[in-house]
Amino acid sequence: MIIISVTTTLADRSDRDRLAELLTASRVETLKEPGVVEYKITADFRDPRVLHSLEIYRDEAGLRAHAEAPHLRAVLAATSTMDIKMDATAWTGDTEPFDLSSFLV
Repeated sequence: MIIISVTTTLADRSDRDRLAELLTASRVETLKEPGVVEYKITADFRDPRVLHSLEIYRDEAGLRAHAEAPHLRAVLAATSTMDIKMDATAWTGDTEPFDLSSFLV
């Protein structure tokens, strides 16, 4: 079961560049994880404060491993004091939704 996750993050202008740096560095490590198929980070062309990430995992185990990865935990710790708003949605590779709430803790 493939899991596709899309996260949109709105960052205060002063935090946006640092957030982009953190996510870009984390992307390098994320792509090394065995359960990861793809991980892309893009800037929104309409609003420079917005970043989008597309993540594709082979299965729930891959997503769970990513959620516990030290590099992701470091990003979450670093962003805990930033003025950001995140909206994440995930789907399985078929027509069923996937609940991400337990991963965004």
